[in-house]
This record gives sequence, C-alpha cells and structure tokens, in this order.
Amino acid sequence: MNRLFISSILVLSTLGACNKDDSSTQQLPPPTQQGKNILACKVNGQMHIYSGKRTTFNDNGVNYDLYLDKLRLYADNIDYRDNIEIVFPVNPDSIKVGLKYFFDLADMINPFGEYRIRVNGVTNEYKTGKQSGFIQFTRLDKDVAAGIFQFTAYYNNDSVKITEGRFDITNP
Repeated sequence: MNRLFISSILVLSTLGACNKDDSSTQQLPPPTQQGKNILACKVNGQMHIYSGKRTTFNDNGVNYDLYLDKLRLYADNIDYRDNIEIVFPVNPDSIKVGLKYFFDLADMINPFGEYRIRVNGVTNEYKTGKQSGFIQFTRLDKDVAAGIFQFTAYYNNDSVKITEGRFDITNP
C-alpha cells in the first residue's frame, strides 16, 4: 500500500511539473535579417518585445527611417507605456555592416539610445552616456535594418540596462 501511495505521488508531481508554465525559460526571439519587424531586448533583465509595423506617428510597433543625415530606429509598445529609440546621426550610406559603433550622447557624431517609460502620466527619458553601449548592424539596405545592440541609459540618478538587444525591421 505504501509503495502504491508513493508511486501515485511521484506520478502526480511529474504530471504537474509538465504542465507548469515556467516564464523563466522564455527567451528573446533569435536575431534575424529577413525584415520580421521586431525589436527585442531585456530592460533591467525583463524581456521587452516590440513587434508589428509602425505605419503612422501614433501607431505602435517598430520602424526605421533613413534620412540624409541620420538613421533612426524606433519601437513602441501597444499601450505606449514605454519605447526605445536609437539615433545614428550620420549619413546612413557611411554605416558599415559588421562594425560595432559605440553610444556616446556627448559626441553627436556617434549614435545614442533612449529608453522612455511613462509612469503616472509622466514620461521619464533615459539617455545613453559616454561609452554606455553599442549597436552593430548585420544588414542595412533600402529594405531592411537588422542588428544587435545594448546600452545603459540614465535619468537623474537612475539607470536602466538594455541588454541582448536585436532588431530586424523593414523600411516603410
């Protein structure tokens, strides 16, 4: 009888473990270069996945813009609670795929990143500082911007760490 009872407990605990939703095993999507319209990263260790094509200023989703003097990546979530923006203030034709570019808000020749979060109706803007991260393009052409990034951004005496960043965005 004891053997049957112990066996039953073992079987039930095993079945329960199989159905358990363990969010700690969730991972960011893999880096891609096919224009999947996604920007994903960890913000202070928590996953943030922005997806979908942003087609107007008030849309949520991801986008990248090519201008004569800069490239801009932008991601906004569905409730506009937070967003990430990366600006590369040089002619996009001069950006080299595979080269690591370091963030430095103090020197506008280098790219910079921002993380904005809205708390109780007030938007806090965290901005990169000197040597606080990097961006590296794995693809950049008129159709797709793809790559990886990470940075630390600062607001007053607070900071956020953006890690394991990846983006794969089609041009509008």
